[in-house]
Amino acid sequence: MSNKAIFLDRDDTIIEDPGYISSPEQVKLLQFASSAVADFRKMGYKIVVVSNQSGIARGIITEQTLGQIHEKLKQLLSEQNAYLDRIYYCPYHPDGVIGKYRKDSDWRKPKPGMLLAAAKEMNLNLSDSWMIGNTYQDVAAGRAAGCRTILIKQYLKLPVKKQGDTDPDFEAVNLREAVNIIKRQTTPKPVVAAVSIPAVVAVVPAPIPVIVPPSPPVQPVAVAAPVVVVPAPVPQPAPILEPVVEPEPIKIEQTVVVDKPIEKEIVPQPPEEQEEEQIEEPKAVEIIEEKPQQQKSVDVDDVELKVPAGDSSKTEKLLEEIRLLMKSRNRQELYTEFSVFKLFAGFMQIVVLGCLFIALRYKMSPIEADSAVYTALGFAIVFQIMTLTLYIMHKDKQ
Repeated sequence: MSNKAIFLDRDDTIIEDPGYISSPEQVKLLQFASSAVADFRKMGYKIVVVSNQSGIARGIITEQTLGQIHEKLKQLLSEQNAYLDRIYYCPYHPDGVIGKYRKDSDWRKPKPGMLLAAAKEMNLNLSDSWMIGNTYQDVAAGRAAGCRTILIKQYLKLPVKKQGDTDPDFEAVNLREAVNIIKRQTTPKPVVAAVSIPAVVAVVPAPIPVIVPPSPPVQPVAVAAPVVVVPAPVPQPAPILEPVVEPEPIKIEQTVVVDKPIEKEIVPQPPEEQEEEQIEEPKAVEIIEEKPQQQKSVDVDDVELKVPAGDSSKTEKLLEEIRLLMKSRNRQELYTEFSVFKLFAGFMQIVVLGCLFIALRYKMSPIEADSAVYTALGFAIVFQIMTLTLYIMHKDKQ
């Protein structure tokens, strides 16, 4: 047996399952179904549909209507260059209302009857085949037949696992992921052949003996002792001593000039000028406050005022005016923090986060909704630009 096959469940694997499909008009292909069937055929697999159809035993549909439904399924797949090889279904159920269908059958999944019948009729190798479905009954049927299994787990319709159910070999969210899983598992991995390197033995030739003739004996040679000639000392003239003349001391006369104290004339001032000087003196008031670089409200009580002694009533009046001016300044700073632009900017930022959350939900949904994702992202960008504009207007107003 050299053939291999992909066994596919029908409802919620290839087509949508609204309940019991009773007419061909209800047949709608799922996303990636046709492309997955075409990819499986390109990989050399036979495509076989195996489905439990207890609706016949329950009297909901007839086998004739079921045939029309399957013809509609083949038509929709062929329009997208995807084709099925066989369709097997089990019409029996132990609780059926139609007498001839009210029984248990080896063809009803989780039993592997339909897979074994297809392997016998189509000459299939079940160990190289795969069973793909959306229930644990499909997984049990594939394992019983000797196939590898993939469970389709959709976000909106998760399969219910009961105690004792067999775990699948792999899990996928749709048929496109199932195609990728089979490609990874069946693609042969490259094998790197080990190259043996022969050992190289170095042959070192034996050393060639060198024969050196004996040298003749060396005769000692008599060497004459060297004669050293010492020159006679040359007489040097006696040094001439010059007389040393000591310089005469120079007397320097210093004249000390004593400045006489300058007497300052004290001119009496009229009484009016004295009063003006007394008024100008209290102006030397030092106000110590925080640096203007940090824009913070200044508390009047925290201001340290240094007033020289002997201040007059005018000085107190000046200090009182300074205190009132600083109080009015602090009151104005209380209202500069609030801005309508800042309030609207915060509201717009919340709207941007909401748009991003909606886009993420649509992106994670198995239903194709790319247009909704792009729309939500577009609104998020627009509201983000509006938020930045409002923040800039708030800063300019300050």
